Amino acid sequence: MWRNSGAVVGWLMYAYKNKFDAIVLLVDRDGEADREDEISEAQDYNDQGKLQFPRAMGAAVEAFDAWIFADEQALSKVLGVTIHTQPEPESIPNPKEHLNKLVKGATGKTADAKLYANVAHTIKVDRLKKQCPKGFGEFAHRLEQLKRQLQLNRETPDAATAQSA
Repeated sequence: MWRNSGAVVGWLMYAYKNKFDAIVLLVDRDGEADREDEISEAQDYNDQGKLQFPRAMGAAVEAFDAWIFADEQALSKVLGVTIHTQPEPESIPNPKEHLNKLVKGATGKTADAKLYANVAHTIKVDRLKKQCPKGFGEFAHRLEQLKRQLQLNRETPDAATAQSA
């Protein structure tokens, strides 16, 4: 069992009690197979109907860093070198280490926040969904549902009031 599974529900309760509009949470799976199930349980958790709170929760497989490999064209553009296709980014055992080796070989540096931001601005979301279906695909689906729910709540304020009651 993931040692922070109770923390996820705690964050959810905190956001609800403090009248947040919604909560978005992403964690790395980091080799913990149960983590995806625990995040799914927290996504669906409603405390017997008392906690109908908008949320999008996900677990990156194995880590968020794997998503960087989903679009080799974006990574190639940012690094200025040709990066070959990584057929299954979510199967890379330690994506952060893999990325640092790749970046060091290409630039002599290590991956930093600027690299992540540049790839994020360049990456094609549809490619990311296709290449990382377990982590990003599921998370993206939940984000899309959350967006629709929040739009509906804005269009029909009574629905939002009834939901939070």
